[in-house]
Amino acid sequence: MKRDFVTLNPNEKFDILSFEFEMLIEDQLTRSLSSALGKTVKEIYSAEKPLGDAEMELVKTKLKSFGDAPIYYVDNAGTVPQIVSTILTFAHTNISPYADKGLVVTIDHLLLTKGKEGEREKEIVDNLMQALISLKKYFASIGLRCIFVVLSQLNRDIESSERTSNKLLHYPTKNDIFAASSVYYCSDYVMITHRPAAISGISGFYGPEREEDGFPQGLPIRCPNDPSKTMIYWHVIKERFGNNITMMMVDDFKNSSVKEYKP
Repeated sequence: MKRDFVTLNPNEKFDILSFEFEMLIEDQLTRSLSSALGKTVKEIYSAEKPLGDAEMELVKTKLKSFGDAPIYYVDNAGTVPQIVSTILTFAHTNISPYADKGLVVTIDHLLLTKGKEGEREKEIVDNLMQALISLKKYFASIGLRCIFVVLSQLNRDIESSERTSNKLLHYPTKNDIFAASSVYYCSDYVMITHRPAAISGISGFYGPEREEDGFPQGLPIRCPNDPSKTMIYWHVIKERFGNNITMMMVDDFKNSSVKEYKP
């Protein structure tokens, strides 16, 4: 998504500050190469056979284009106050509100709560979301455009037999989000990515009948055009300035990508 932000907005000026607490940056770049070049990660790493000279030059060219992209990585885990401090320092150092330049911040909060349980885990997420709201208001007050993209997780309830056996309960809701109250109410947009084929108990079709959309038995679990691939659904359950929708996607995990489903 970070790459798409840049590719799909060529006329916009903004930096992306990406907090990557789990995966090494070189592994992130390799996955981006996999998606951009249509090659598997194994092929790029020459796990089975070396890349040819032409392929290697293509990799070098694409890596250079990645280096030219305005994406900055933070790969040292930190606390909520340290994250806030890093964002403020980066913004004041690299972005002037008078230059008509924006800031995109992406955070995976899962590593913040690793090793924590129960109320302590929820408290950390609550503190993070409240801190981001404060930053959003501060940046707005100085005229700096900023958006935060926060990766959360779902509760295990969505895998319960009660949910999987009742097609009316297949779709995720805000109550399925961990620390739902703060994540949901502090966000302008909430999108849940769901791959029903990965849930034991859901087979054949996903959710209730959707006759009006051409799916009288429910949404497909496997891609109708290519059954070897599974469907992924992006449920937009909150859209502060529009309508909630469900987007149909198809996995292309082999090439570290997800594609839009086209009948």
